[in-house]
Amino acid sequence: MSNPKVFSQKGLFVYVWLIVLSIFTLFGVWGIVTRFQSLTSPKDFIGAFFGIPLMGYVVYHFSTLRVEISTEGIKTRTFFQRHNIPWTEFSYISTLTGFGYIPFRGLQMRLIHKNGNFALNIPIPFFRNREQMAQAIIEAARFANPSIRINSIFIDKYGSPPYGIFTENSSVQP
Repeated sequence: MSNPKVFSQKGLFVYVWLIVLSIFTLFGVWGIVTRFQSLTSPKDFIGAFFGIPLMGYVVYHFSTLRVEISTEGIKTRTFFQRHNIPWTEFSYISTLTGFGYIPFRGLQMRLIHKNGNFALNIPIPFFRNREQMAQAIIEAARFANPSIRINSIFIDKYGSPPYGIFTENSSVQP
């Protein structure tokens, strides 16, 4: 039997969010080009100089984000970064504090490395198959690393594993 995998599928929400960020970025560029003389202090120019590329990076980062979950580990890929981390490297699955909750969508998952450092954030709410991805992360992590701790918020929301995602003939592909 081959190793079943769950792949991220972008939903409508991420595209709406990316369009809104793109519009703000374009307004920033337009504001600089048409009103360059109205920038009265160096702070205005510095803010625009760093803010516009940062928003462009965020748009590009989320538009190229791909996540692959298997019982061996989790792979994330964007244009700029690639991560392939086995489940045995993680000690805790928690929520992203502060802005971790996206209104009407859900919680982001934060995977914590065994040494206690941050390892990986997974923006679960941006994906169409967000519930399946969250369950797949919990199930695969628990299957590969039974000692992993999982935030009670996820257990309350999705129940205790197993969910039947990584059983025979359950592979989900885009």
